[in-house]
Amino acid sequence: VWFENAILGHLSGVTALYLLFAFALLMLYGIIHFAYFSVRYAFSYYLVAIDEKKITEGLHQGNFLTEGRRGKIFWRMAFPGVVFLLIYVLATNILGAVSVALNNTFFTSFAGFISLLVSAVSLLLINISMVILFEDVKAKPLSVSPPKD
Repeated sequence: VWFENAILGHLSGVTALYLLFAFALLMLYGIIHFAYFSVRYAFSYYLVAIDEKKITEGLHQGNFLTEGRRGKIFWRMAFPGVVFLLIYVLATNILGAVSVALNNTFFTSFAGFISLLVSAVSLLLINISMVILFEDVKAKPLSVSPPKD
């Protein structure tokens, strides 16, 4: 009821249902395109940063590196990210629950520091896994030659 009054105003019934359905389809469309372009240009950053390519050349070669194997690359990108994110969330929640249970100011500060450390290590491990994936994909080229700018 609050959502309907605050967001939809005086729309109700079938009109509100159609509007919510349209937004849900639009959100699904956005998620699919986000995943597609994230994989398509995932290695462009690494081509520019590691291989010292120009930005447009990095975009073209990054797209070329994923051509024909986007599904495999997506899962090889997503799995380590989800695993390390899950480790971060579990560690943060466990530390938070313990600090609330102990109700100790020092331990709360220490738990916050450890949570920050776990966050930094998780992001570092995600980046390391992406660089390893980039080097692996670059080492296994496709049979056609890359585009030239």
